Amino acid sequence: MKIKTSTIQNNLFEKNAWENSLFVCGIDEVGRGCFCGPVVTAAVILPINLNNSPRPSGHEIELINPKQNFLRDSKLMSEKERNFSYEWIKENCFYSFSSIDHNEIDQKNILEATKNSMKKSFVQLMELLPFSHEKIKYLIIDAVKLNIPNCYHHKDLKIFNPTKGESVSISVAAASIFAKVTRDKMMWKFAKYFPEFEMEKHKGYGTKIHQEALRKNGSSVIHRKSFLMNLKTVNNSESQISLTFGESSRVICECNEQIVSRDSERLVGITCNRNSFFQRSRSLDTPRKLGTRDDPPVVFKKESHEAKQQNLFGKKQLPKQLLF
Repeated sequence: MKIKTSTIQNNLFEKNAWENSLFVCGIDEVGRGCFCGPVVTAAVILPINLNNSPRPSGHEIELINPKQNFLRDSKLMSEKERNFSYEWIKENCFYSFSSIDHNEIDQKNILEATKNSMKKSFVQLMELLPFSHEKIKYLIIDAVKLNIPNCYHHKDLKIFNPTKGESVSISVAAASIFAKVTRDKMMWKFAKYFPEFEMEKHKGYGTKIHQEALRKNGSSVIHRKSFLMNLKTVNNSESQISLTFGESSRVICECNEQIVSRDSERLVGITCNRNSFFQRSRSLDTPRKLGTRDDPPVVFKKESHEAKQQNLFGKKQLPKQLLF
């Protein structure tokens, strides 16, 4: 349902849901307008009665502005504030995120790629919740009309897509923060491979520095060709310092320990909060059968401390209702 942001009381969705011991799921994206790199989306469910959750204290309070809510629009926060809130979300919330790379953005379009990523984030989160998805009262999506699979609809679920959703819902604000920090980590990693573009400064957005680098060096393999059609570059050719498609996928996977790459076209990550017994990672390509939670665990050989975490990769095919 499309509604005007000005008519919504701040955090009205959360207040109404929490009064009835129900949840709100917020979804937001980052990187939609960038010249290069992936678009990243996140879905976040905050704990009921946020005021009773662990709050910043002691030296931690120095990292954020005590006069501001530490869950708000990521664009209005400093890098230190975002990083702190990101760690808080990982410790206290249920969350999922998804990444769609530059190739799929060029093949489809940025809106469809964003919707696809949002849908993946939502489906992944619903699949790993330790409670029924019918306890989700509101699904708030920032400014995008999203059709979710019918199996996750229920009679009491209400879906809204207000513009500037992060300003009226702290669930959307939390998703915005998580997606922003996740994508920034990716762009920092890409910056090491493409030093001539100084991606650590602009994170792929079309700043003056970025445009000048494009005119001087041409585009790299991670640039969105559909976004550069009106920008003149050196012979419209790719930079000599570039990665192959497979290498670019691995760089994205290296940026966050929670991302699992099954192949170069599906880059997804998911983790639920540490207090829920469900801190696991899996790919949407091979989910478990809906309604079951007893799949045998699979251990991935990874160098990180998450290597021995249980995973939910299964041998069953993707249910028809999840195909999109």
